[in-house]
Amino acid sequence: MTNSTDATTAGEEAQTHLCTYCSEPGADCCVGIIPSTSGPDKSVYAHGLCARDRGVPVLYRLTTADPASHRVCAVCREPGASVADSLLVGEDGSMVARYVHDGCAAAEVSSLGMES
Repeated sequence: MTNSTDATTAGEEAQTHLCTYCSEPGADCCVGIIPSTSGPDKSVYAHGLCARDRGVPVLYRLTTADPASHRVCAVCREPGASVADSLLVGEDGSMVARYVHDGCAAAEVSSLGMES
């Protein structure tokens, strides 16, 4: 029996996959692995809703190829922040990065009179 991590990993970046149930692009989860005797195993993709409607369990969800699309800018509060401008370290050693848009970082520095 093939382990799902043999074929792909849960952190696989989203690509344009066709849904195995409705044949439309944009499948966002893996619902199966087809073992191969030669070459890599084949993942079976579906839309989360299509799998749910059929009672099919999801092995893992695909992530977006652009992690910045999920990051909210600390300055303008809009998604798409790609610049980590500071790192907060907690007493327990945990870390959280503060993300901003490149243009917002420059505007913030300018507004604070910190230009070099």
